[in-house]
Amino acid sequence: MRSLALIAALMLSTAPVMAAEKAPAIPAKFIVKGKSIQPVPMAAWEDANGKAQIATGKGQVAKAPAKAVKYSVKSVAWPSGTVKEITFKGGVFYPVTDETQIYVKAGSIKANIGGVPTVLKAGDVAVRPTGNLTTGDKGETVLVTWNVDSLDGKKASTVVRGSDVKDPAKDAVVGVKRYEFPGNSIRVASMLKGSKNGPASAKTDSLIYLLKGHVSFREGDETHEVVAGDFLWEEAGQTHSWEHLDGGTFVTTSALPKGAGPIDPSKATDIPPR
Repeated sequence: MRSLALIAALMLSTAPVMAAEKAPAIPAKFIVKGKSIQPVPMAAWEDANGKAQIATGKGQVAKAPAKAVKYSVKSVAWPSGTVKEITFKGGVFYPVTDETQIYVKAGSIKANIGGVPTVLKAGDVAVRPTGNLTTGDKGETVLVTWNVDSLDGKKASTVVRGSDVKDPAKDAVVGVKRYEFPGNSIRVASMLKGSKNGPASAKTDSLIYLLKGHVSFREGDETHEVVAGDFLWEEAGQTHSWEHLDGGTFVTTSALPKGAGPIDPSKATDIPPR
């Protein structure tokens, strides 16, 4: 009996120890890291009939004509709207599809605004452009675009010049430059290094693209450190707060939550939670 017990003990001592299985990581709900998005290569050109053509993906782009303008797109589809970062390395030719609002991050474009060819430079905003975006600028052009509906039903093609928008105070914890237009606004917010703001909530979603910096962002039960190029979603009714680690700047617009009715854009702002 002793020998049987000894054998059993030896078998137990030499049995492989099974490592505890790790619970699968829960995907973040409110942020998408820019570096996690593989840019989609694209090309666009006008054919012999003057009609815009688009190639998508490495294979199709390789077959595009030599005159085609090549660019790349990073896109994030939130429940209430889509945000894109579109990067051109030399020249711009881009057929507008579903983009309702465009912020020129770098470079310049010529856009058709209400039938009028209009040049926009870095820091300018185009609302509801049509046709093709172009430029003769051979440097890098970067656009941040949104596909969102009007908050109150008002719609108009317009341009808002960055030079016409009042700059915020330099010592503000969060200084907001507000580009207002019918039905919505685009805001460029600069955050003071080492400061904090929040908690707060809003009646509409906010679809955010971080232009520069390094900050900590908390939304609901999630906390993330985010850097330039990341995409964030502030959900209507959720509580959010920010810690401005190295400071930073983001650009954002508002979007109606799914199923929500019209709202006055002036009331679609952050409010302290009750």
